[in-house]
Amino acid sequence: MEPNGIDVGVRIKTTTLGSTKGIFVRQHFLDARKAGVTGTVTGFVSGHGGDVWWVEHEDKTVGVYSVSELVVAEAPGHRRGSRVGQYDHLDPVALSLDMDKLAELLVRSNYGVHRFLSALVRTRKRLRSPGGDRLAREIERLLEEGEY
Repeated sequence: MEPNGIDVGVRIKTTTLGSTKGIFVRQHFLDARKAGVTGTVTGFVSGHGGDVWWVEHEDKTVGVYSVSELVVAEAPGHRRGSRVGQYDHLDPVALSLDMDKLAELLVRSNYGVHRFLSALVRTRKRLRSPGGDRLAREIERLLEEGEY
């Protein structure tokens, strides 16, 4: 699986659509792009360095999307109880922190995701128990395996 979670067979939701300048596919695949829909990743578009993916929408049309326009909705084998966005309805945390802006900041930062995950592991270990918990151990394992 790619570091951003996008891979063949993954259910995604499209976000705000960006420019298609630099995406070289037939026009009807560009015309099929839709914001805010769910679909399934069917492959990467060759010649674009792994940054552009084919997505089959629920209505069976196919569009192309940059990885920045996709969020994982449900990966194969993904547990239903932890789907992306499950807690988006909750109030913002202290200081009106916008989680989407935080996520974007982390992704755009130099090693931001790794640094955040490392801090999350340390914090969960400190607040839960010296051994942490299952989530902390799994994140730590992914970091040690070089996944992030």
